[in-house]
Amino acid sequence: MTGAVAGRAAGAVRSGAVTQAERDALARKLAAAQKPATAPTTPAPAQATPPASKPPVRARQAGSGRRWWSGVETPAQTGAGFLVGLLFWGWIILPLVRGGPPEVRKTIKAKFLNKAPDGSWLP
Repeated sequence: MTGAVAGRAAGAVRSGAVTQAERDALARKLAAAQKPATAPTTPAPAQATPPASKPPVRARQAGSGRRWWSGVETPAQTGAGFLVGLLFWGWIILPLVRGGPPEVRKTIKAKFLNKAPDGSWLP
């Protein structure tokens, strides 16, 4: 092998024209790399077929059924959205309009902490 071919085989980079010897060496390497490994010539044994039976019952497949993000709302989803909006209106919007943020705080305390507007515990 010439020095240039050995240099290229070792990964060295050289500028200039590629010689015919370099092309031949590269073609031999490529052909050797693409040859399949020798496989045994005996045929594979035939697999026995299982007796015909009922197919197994599969679990619920992905993608079946309704999803809440599918774009089609059920009556329960519509009703739940209405109820949440109604609660938001009564606990946040109306007190905010009537008395501002302090009134909202009082309403939230009365509902969730069982405290009166003055801070005392409700019975």
